[in-house]
Amino acid sequence: MLSNYQNIGFLGETEQQYNQLIELVIKHKNHQQHSHDFNYDIYRDMNGLELWLILNSNHQITSLEPYFKGQTHQIGVDGLFVDEVYGTGWVQGWINATAYENDEWVNGDCPLIIDVPNVATLGDIGGHIIQMNLCAFAREIEIFDNQESYDNSGQIWASESLSPSGMFTGGEGNITARIHLSGEVVKVNCLVNKLTNLKFYHCQIKSYGGIFDAVYAIDLFEKMPKTGNIITGNYWLTGQICH
Repeated sequence: MLSNYQNIGFLGETEQQYNQLIELVIKHKNHQQHSHDFNYDIYRDMNGLELWLILNSNHQITSLEPYFKGQTHQIGVDGLFVDEVYGTGWVQGWINATAYENDEWVNGDCPLIIDVPNVATLGDIGGHIIQMNLCAFAREIEIFDNQESYDNSGQIWASESLSPSGMFTGGEGNITARIHLSGEVVKVNCLVNKLTNLKFYHCQIKSYGGIFDAVYAIDLFEKMPKTGNIITGNYWLTGQICH
């Protein structure tokens, strides 16, 4: 299975490649953030891809998080989790939330777990509606020429569907920011990572709950996707609060 780094044109499968990514961020970082316990060195390019190098208060590297800036979605936040060792974590909430009862959102299009690279900086946002830039990083996908070919394939998912598959992995400690997403490609670009010169695909997918940005390693497709294709599969979901 490909790594999330490959979906934005980086190599990070081996320890050597991972260490090279760390060196790239240290050399080319162009933004920084801080929380009480963690520092964030960030490389960000004009296409929207980012790498977040997270360091603890002892200046030890704890994590390296990929990100791509997708379009804005409305999220009703139930709560968040921060890993106190690694500085990573997630926001839990409802996309397009509409009703809040008994200290939780109870209605909307879909509950989601969203990994957030700077989650330790967010503070108490439970109960609030926020705007988040979301992006889905492909893990395992299938592509179909059009709606007809999808309908004839025997897929169990509707062609426009969204499921928080990472919420059903057995206990709170095993919750992950995984989704199953199916939808129609309405926009596609082949982008180039400026640091590595490696290409990757960025698509906008019309699905249940809205239009979602998704990124794909070149090797996931035999040929470039096009508008009207239907893509279905498993993704890692990441996001950041809009400021």
